[in-house]
Amino acid sequence: MKFNNIAAEYDLLKTGLTDINETYFGKVFNTSQAKRAYWLLIIAFSVVLFIWVRQGKPTTTEKPFDAPECIAKILNNTDNLQLKNISLDDISGEWKIPFSDVNYALLHLKMYQFAMATTTVQLTKFPNTVIRFGIEHGSFVIDGDYGFRYLMIDESGHFTGKATDIYLDLNLVVPKTNGGKTPVIIQDCTASVYHVSLSTKGKLALVFNILLNSLKESTIKGWQSQLCSKIGTELIKHFETCF
Repeated sequence: MKFNNIAAEYDLLKTGLTDINETYFGKVFNTSQAKRAYWLLIIAFSVVLFIWVRQGKPTTTEKPFDAPECIAKILNNTDNLQLKNISLDDISGEWKIPFSDVNYALLHLKMYQFAMATTTVQLTKFPNTVIRFGIEHGSFVIDGDYGFRYLMIDESGHFTGKATDIYLDLNLVVPKTNGGKTPVIIQDCTASVYHVSLSTKGKLALVFNILLNSLKESTIKGWQSQLCSKIGTELIKHFETCF
């Protein structure tokens, strides 16, 4: 009887410990599970947020490098390629005649009505993109002021003129840069002017027309040295829509 009571008490104690153990560790287990679920939820939310931001952010796609084709198209359409009101640098010098030198100056020069009778456009893409632009039998009207000084004589006035048989061979390089901006560089250029005629009006027009046309050689050299940079710079302005 005594042993039976001891066994019953032992079973009761064992049952109580088991219940305590299950209750305690169950709470611990449930707490760990809750923490794990919480962190999984945070991680899942972060992933979803990251994906949403990446999809919502505008992505930049690199445009195809078609600027050279655009430039070549503009150069081929000479009807819309208007070169006008181009300023030229002053030309001055001395003209040797008996007794003294004549000092002359052609000032405030403006180029108008630049005509391109024949043009050629060649596009080369390797190793660099180069556009070769040629003008044959071109012409332009010139407008400016003149000044002459000989001994005690100092005269000035206004003149007009025309340059014809102009030839231009211009190479434009279009390098691709990392900044997304593609500048156009004038690499090589040669220009030739074969005929120039200048005239003025007034009381002494006959005399000054002789003087003006005696400067043809100096005028041609002065304009030839400027045409490449002046025309090239003016052409580049037409290419802004290509970038």
